[in-house]
Formats: sequence, C-alpha cells, structure tokens
Amino acid sequence: MKYAGFWRRFAGAFIDGLIVGVIPGMLLKDGTGNILSFLLGLAYSIWMLSTYSATVGMMILKIKILKENGGKVTYQDAILRYFASILSAIALFLGYLWMIWDPKKQTWHDKLAKTVVVKT
Repeated sequence: MKYAGFWRRFAGAFIDGLIVGVIPGMLLKDGTGNILSFLLGLAYSIWMLSTYSATVGMMILKIKILKENGGKVTYQDAILRYFASILSAIALFLGYLWMIWDPKKQTWHDKLAKTVVVKT
C-alpha cells in the first residue's frame, strides 16, 4: 500500500471543508450555519467513507480510506474516526500532524479507528 502524505490529505480535507463548512455558512448567516456544518460534516463523512471509502475531496486527490487490513470502512469505523478527529484537532492539531513522522502516515484518529489513507 502507498500511504497518502500530508499535503494530499490536507488538500482533500480543504475541498471537503468548502463543501460542508463554507458553503452552508455563507447560505445561513443567522448562526445556524455552524450547527448545520457540524451535522452535514458528520453525515457527509460517515456516508461517504462507509459507501465509497472516500469523500469528494479525497476522490479528487485520488486517495481513499481503508482498514489497516485492507478491508472496507464500516459505519461504526466512520463514526469513531469522525469523533476521534475532533480529539486530533483539540490537541493543537498534533493528532493531524502525527502523520508526518508516522511510518504508515496515520493520524491519531486513523490509529483509533484502525484505518489508513492510501493513494489509489
């Protein structure tokens, strides 16, 4: 397996952030945009990862998420990974930066969900 590196993953996440964060925030300026963005991000991530093994941003960058054993990500894996990604961010994004020196380029949320991000 060829693991996806920091910049490729960052670009995919940036595209996804535009889809679930910026666009709803621009459309709903009454304060509900943040709640809607969170709920959209949760549903988008879980559905896309468990159905396609990738989000739109990941598809554009030609990467996908698999279980460490090469299997498909389940709904439970996607839910765990989504909430664990919040922990990766809370710790000054150290959980995300972990991929820079990890041999499998895993973040903390990858490790918790037992997933890897690979080039397709």
